[in-house]
Amino acid sequence: MIRKLTVTDPDNLPVEWWPKVEGLKDLRELEFTDGVNVLWGPNGCGKSSILKLIARYMHCEQGGYSVVTGNSFRKVVTWETSSKFKDGADIEHDGQSVFMIDPQHAIGLEYGGSQFDYDFVFQGCANARHDRSLGQTTDMRIGMVLKRALDEKIMTIEYKAAVHTDAQRAAFEFLQPRFEGEHKPTLLLDEPDTGLDLDMKYRLWIPALGSLRKQFQIIIATHNPLAMRKALGANVIDLKPGFYKECRNLVLSFPVK
Repeated sequence: MIRKLTVTDPDNLPVEWWPKVEGLKDLRELEFTDGVNVLWGPNGCGKSSILKLIARYMHCEQGGYSVVTGNSFRKVVTWETSSKFKDGADIEHDGQSVFMIDPQHAIGLEYGGSQFDYDFVFQGCANARHDRSLGQTTDMRIGMVLKRALDEKIMTIEYKAAVHTDAQRAAFEFLQPRFEGEHKPTLLLDEPDTGLDLDMKYRLWIPALGSLRKQFQIIIATHNPLAMRKALGANVIDLKPGFYKECRNLVLSFPVK
């Protein structure tokens, strides 16, 4: 579970474009509940960047779950001159694995699919063989991450890379729990209904997320009006103050016949 994200130095983050995003320039702190947390805002306000920042620090961007590899180290440690951990933010978490669903990311493939990521060859083969519609691809990639998340017996972070430098050691220490107790693992979702038809969107938002929120803390970036349902009990984080209310009023104004 993740309680809080605190940004202390926007110029020293593993998401290098952070200071250039209008909606993130003045963002210093976000708090999350143990239920469903919805990142809401207009296009380009930084919703996906927030998820990517968490995913890189928690080493789950590459393979969809927290596993430390040489590649994941390179996202959070500078290599240009001297090795240095990009410690411009802090995450208050309990040390459990974090899972990341991003339908636009083909796990196991690199550079636009031109070569395999050999840390995740099996997933790369599945993505390379998959030649279907956008919605079917989204469905497959959601299932790829959820299968592991739901089968996981102990939600611990996996290590495939050894620590050799002080910067890597700092990145390793970042993953150590900040608080103790029984908590839910975290599931990050970046526009998870991309390309899905209306029936699939409904099944994702109503039965699926309704069930998953009992097992996982969920942090989701979305524009879907289904996130506004009171039954979801979401903690809405409006990245452009007033935009959520504006969108809700727009949805309520839809004519119904």
